Amino acid sequence: MTKIQEGVFENVLKATKMHCTLQMEYKTAQNTEYEQRIFDPYHMVCQKGSWYVLGFSHHANAICLYAMPRIRNCKITNDKFKIPKDFKLSDHIDVQMGAWGNSGEKVRVEIEFVKWLKTYVMERTWHKGQVLKENADGTVYLSFETNQLSQTASWVMSFSGGAKVLNPPELKEMVIQAAKDILSNQ
Repeated sequence: MTKIQEGVFENVLKATKMHCTLQMEYKTAQNTEYEQRIFDPYHMVCQKGSWYVLGFSHHANAICLYAMPRIRNCKITNDKFKIPKDFKLSDHIDVQMGAWGNSGEKVRVEIEFVKWLKTYVMERTWHKGQVLKENADGTVYLSFETNQLSQTASWVMSFSGGAKVLNPPELKEMVIQAAKDILSNQ
């Protein structure tokens, strides 16, 4: 579990429940400096051992996902907000593939696994709404919908060549590029 500054979790939880705007400092993964943020927290989610909060960022004027360990000096304001009626958490986070705030259209992912992974792949539920079937040649076909392609690429890479992306082409390219990056760093 990643470390969250004292008081941050409690304030985010309270503000989320009460629909109160937060004033906080945030540091992105790429930056070394914290920046002021005004934020309306809609939902909290724990993903792979780390807490995130999704909501409306006044700074970005958009729905954003913030990693709670990178929040500090978090204060609840007296300003209230309403979550838009058309807001759906599933449009922003795919809890099976990851919490990366990739809003956007879901795409159908199709993956083929090698024969030696058949038992391992067939005995698991990888994603709600998945289609999983054994092919005549002993390979396994898996498909599901997600808007988290970068996380899906990392997941495919975790099979060390035992999984082949059939679709979409952009996911296939992500996996190829990741493999090239690994080779160039060795």
